[in-house]
Amino acid sequence: MMDCETMLDLMPERAAGRTEWPGGAEAHLAACEDCRRTWDLIQAGARVGAAAANRIDTDRIGRAVLARLTEARVHDRRRRGWTWGTLLAAAAAVLLVVYPGRRAPRVIAPVAGVTAPSSFSVPLLELEDLDASELETVDDQLDGALSAGGSVGAPHLEELTPDEMQRVLNSMES
Repeated sequence: MMDCETMLDLMPERAAGRTEWPGGAEAHLAACEDCRRTWDLIQAGARVGAAAANRIDTDRIGRAVLARLTEARVHDRRRRGWTWGTLLAAAAAVLLVVYPGRRAPRVIAPVAGVTAPSSFSVPLLELEDLDASELETVDDQLDGALSAGGSVGAPHLEELTPDEMQRVLNSMES
């Protein structure tokens, strides 16, 4: 004789018509009230499922599902296209704001008595924001160092006072 657990495992397969009852299964159904009620319930469910399947137009449902999937795919492509287009436009706008392009080099007016070729210009972008007196100071320092045969540069570290050294270190940290 079979046990209830084995019977419960076989019932769905038998109701679907995929298997036959093994020996002793029918005797168990006749003797076990719980298994018989479960079998009646499974058979009723199978009949309801078969009746519903006969009323369902699977071809119409298949066409409707395919149409909806196609529509969703087209909508998704459009949405992704707009998203990428929007991101690229935003990136271009940020690029235009952050990087306005190359600035034209600043042309320095000739010094009295010195003639330079008309195409000569010195781009000094970092000096653009200095006023006239600051520019004169820079010019004087350049003239003094270059006329003395030296170069314009930072002093050696040994020449700095402790306060100057601390300022250098602070400027490197920021």
